[in-house]
Amino acid sequence: MGYNAFVSKARKQRSGRSGVSGVRARRATAGSACKTVLVYPNKRQIAMTNLGFTWVRELLDRLPGVSCESAVLDPDNGRTLSLESGSPLSEFDLVAFSQSFELDHLNVVGMLRAGGVEPLAQARPAGAPYVIAGGIAAAINPEPLAQIVDAFALGEAEALLPKLGPFLAQGPDRIERARWLRELADLPGIYVPRFYRWDPLRGHLPEPGLLRRVRYLRCEAAPEEVPVSPAGAGTSQFGDALIVEVGRGCGRGCRFCVAGRIYRPVRFQPMARLREVIDRRLIPGREIGLQGTAVSDHPQIAELIRELADEGHRVSLSSIRAGSFGPEQYADLARSGLQQVALAPEAGSERLRGLMGKRIDDEVFVAEAEQIAAAGIKRVKLYFMSGLPTQTAADVEAVAALARRIRGVAGNRLRVLVGLTPFVPKPHTELQWHPYAHPKEHAAMVRRVRELLRHERGISVSAESARLSQVQSLLARGDRDLYPLLHSGEKGISAALRAWGGKIDEHTGRPRKADEPFPWEIVDVGVERGLLYQGYQRVIEATD
Repeated sequence: MGYNAFVSKARKQRSGRSGVSGVRARRATAGSACKTVLVYPNKRQIAMTNLGFTWVRELLDRLPGVSCESAVLDPDNGRTLSLESGSPLSEFDLVAFSQSFELDHLNVVGMLRAGGVEPLAQARPAGAPYVIAGGIAAAINPEPLAQIVDAFALGEAEALLPKLGPFLAQGPDRIERARWLRELADLPGIYVPRFYRWDPLRGHLPEPGLLRRVRYLRCEAAPEEVPVSPAGAGTSQFGDALIVEVGRGCGRGCRFCVAGRIYRPVRFQPMARLREVIDRRLIPGREIGLQGTAVSDHPQIAELIRELADEGHRVSLSSIRAGSFGPEQYADLARSGLQQVALAPEAGSERLRGLMGKRIDDEVFVAEAEQIAAAGIKRVKLYFMSGLPTQTAADVEAVAALARRIRGVAGNRLRVLVGLTPFVPKPHTELQWHPYAHPKEHAAMVRRVRELLRHERGISVSAESARLSQVQSLLARGDRDLYPLLHSGEKGISAALRAWGGKIDEHTGRPRKADEPFPWEIVDVGVERGLLYQGYQRVIEATD
């Protein structure tokens, strides 16, 4: 049964009963020791196309002794209820948040309140549900949520759940909370903030018997079962596609990318396994979205696209690295119905691009555009970042120059969409020491690029909010003192910043000291700080 069909059936059962719903009755008869609700702190259409959320929900529900429902943000409803049975969060033993994006942290407190759960972990009474969190945004820096979340699951679900599942199946002790959390903290990959004190000068100070750093758990190989989205998941960049994970990790080593540090080693699903899951799960006429950190690096991606196109399926990809595909692959994508390709130069000039670890020449992007246009694909979107280290006026003008060249070689056959995104320094990367550029700098770059391209037909420019990205930067590298911000997150960004009372420009715009302890270093991702700093030094000391 597809996930939407399951939810629909559960709701019908609930609406026809005055007492316990069908789903809850079934859960009770199963004798589950741990009743869990997996929460995605954003709207349903976003949640249902997030592979991490939908995959973890499925894995949790398979654990012996554990039953799992799900909940999403519903701004029009004053309560946070599970999708399956309509139960408030307070009726579950475990409330598990799936955090993919830092800005979603702002929705956590409001959802807990609306679900009848005390947001502040230390104030949660005996008998209250436990609140845990996972996902890449929580894993790379759990500290902003440390006063809300009882425990963090740091790592990939396939590596964590075999260790966590048997513990949960015994049933959470909702009375002896401190004892149960202490036992939980002994499990690999689990971080329980209440047993650590954060000192800005000395870093994390754990209670006796606990490690100073908690290792991020990874799988050594691709999961034996391919993560896919549920049927009829909703809309996203893929539309109503069957989203299939083709691999994890990226070996390219871009200096700004945290995914390349977290998801190691690089792992691709075997071709046969991908075909099996696509053939089994695909609904006729539905698009196939191939997703991963480096989809176009899959050694058999060309063969897979050709087969799917030959069979009449529509195919889209989350990303294409310039230089990875040739005319045949773009022709196959066009045959499948693809109308837009996304490329990410990241920086306008070859100098800055190389400094960021993305060593792709302008000529490669120009040649790529020619192939895309020749295949009959109508649009190419170019992603650039503003506020990168050492960025100059010449680098900004190079953005417009590259867009103009790409439009020129493709002529009227190809529309060029230029997307400008503020650079947000992320933990565990070589650029984690770098300041976030002031929003005025981002605004100046957007104005300049638009000015340079205003007379160019067939080229359009869009830009993400520099102020919103600044809040993301604050959350990405923040600590426990951000609780007042999250406590008022449901009131909107401006109100939350006022409640926090800090000066955001001072927090996000300052360079970090070489030996400064970082809140996120409680998480051991297997990358040496010294090596990262050496890379950062090479960036800031670079000259033309």
